[in-house]
Amino acid sequence: MQMKIEENDRVLFTNDAAFALSKGFTQGAIDAATLQARGKLVSAECKRRIKAVADPDAQLNMLLELGVVAGKLLVDRTSEEQDFYTACVSARDWVKSMRDLVPVIAADPNVDYKLDATWPDVPADAAAMIQAF
Repeated sequence: MQMKIEENDRVLFTNDAAFALSKGFTQGAIDAATLQARGKLVSAECKRRIKAVADPDAQLNMLLELGVVAGKLLVDRTSEEQDFYTACVSARDWVKSMRDLVPVIAADPNVDYKLDATWPDVPADAAAMIQAF
C-alpha cells in the first residue's frame, strides 16, 4: 500500500517500509504512515459497501421521504409511515456502526477489511425499505 511518510521536514512516498528505513525514517514514522494509508483504504471500503446497499440517489430519495414522515406527529402517521421511519433509524444505525468500525479495523493489520464477515449485516427492515428506492 502506498504510504506518505513524513518526518523532520522530509517526505517519502513509498510502499516499501524497508526502503523507508534505509532512507533514515524511523519505525514510528513508518508505522504512523502505514496506519494512515490503511485507514484510507478501510474508509473507502466502508463507503463502497454503504453505496452498494443504497446508492446516492436512493439515499436522497429516502431522505426526502423521511422529511415528509418525520414532519408528521406520531399519532398522524400511518403504520406504513411508522415502519418506514423505523427502518430509516435502523439504516442510520447500521451506517453509524459501519463508520465506527473504520478506525478499529484500520488499527488491526490482521483484520481483512475486504471480507464480508468483517462488516455488520444490513438490518432486514432497512434492506427491505432501501429496495423500495
